[in-house]
Amino acid sequence: MNNQEKFLVIKKIGISTALISVLGWQLGLQAKNPPAFQVAVDFPSAPDRGAPSRTGDGGTRSATACIAPNAGKITAVVPDNNVATTVATNPSLFVYIPENKAKSGEIVLSDAEGNDLYSSKFTVTNQAGIMRIDLPDILQTGRIYDWQVILNCTGDIEVVDMGSNPSVQGKIETVQISDDLQTKLATVQATPLEVAKLYAEAGVWQETLKTLADLRNKYPKEWVELLQSVGLGSLSQENISNCCQVSQ
Repeated sequence: MNNQEKFLVIKKIGISTALISVLGWQLGLQAKNPPAFQVAVDFPSAPDRGAPSRTGDGGTRSATACIAPNAGKITAVVPDNNVATTVATNPSLFVYIPENKAKSGEIVLSDAEGNDLYSSKFTVTNQAGIMRIDLPDILQTGRIYDWQVILNCTGDIEVVDMGSNPSVQGKIETVQISDDLQTKLATVQATPLEVAKLYAEAGVWQETLKTLADLRNKYPKEWVELLQSVGLGSLSQENISNCCQVSQ
């Protein structure tokens, strides 16, 4: 090997050593400052299913007086078609309640034929916020149910007059979890945030919403993204009340 060949070998070794040093330095930086892990959770557009508006009508003038001025309307936290899908038989409903003077609230659930399955009263906080209502385990997979939440502003604790009180109604559909989603949830070691994304991609609203509601303090950006994706970004900063479990 002549002197020129020896010089080229030494030069290559020097470049390789420098490259390894740079790569090691970059890896060290990444270890000290790992990239932020983010999972965007956007809910896909839902088709129109003929459901009523997800915003309450406010009832009569006397009922409107029960809501604070400029406080907005009672609103279902659901996709814009007002049909919430779930794989659970005891899902949680989320409803925005504006500042009010209500004495109590009532949840009424009926089947697709209009038969009342149950109704239950619950305590209402008069401050504005999103109310979580945990339903009992009475729903059946593959069925569509109608629900209504009414604020009792008239003071009659025995009978809540639906025509004289602000209310909101919607539909909830219990769907069979798909084999694909079940496989992903079972085989992928997903974080709770990734689980929410899997449910969103599968079009399962209630589990997406509930999971992110539980993670809201840790992942506020993803919570905002989800509500914005269904046109409810204005509610993203509202407090969530978990006080309202109903009984069968």
